[in-house]
Amino acid sequence: MQFDYFVNEFQDLKNQNVEVNFIKNMYDQYKNAYEAYKNLFFINDIHWNKRGNEQVAKEILSKINF
Repeated sequence: MQFDYFVNEFQDLKNQNVEVNFIKNMYDQYKNAYEAYKNLFFINDIHWNKRGNEQVAKEILSKINF
């Protein structure tokens, strides 16, 4: 039931053509791209680390209307 809710909410965002630029905005809080990468991703990897995942989760939760 909860999974269906999230899928439906994301589908609604897609249907509304909502542009998600929060990733670009996340980098604004750092001095340069290397600092952003170092703080948001695993080094030598393209996957979000704990801090990066937290930022993405906060953004998703801020966009979902409960």
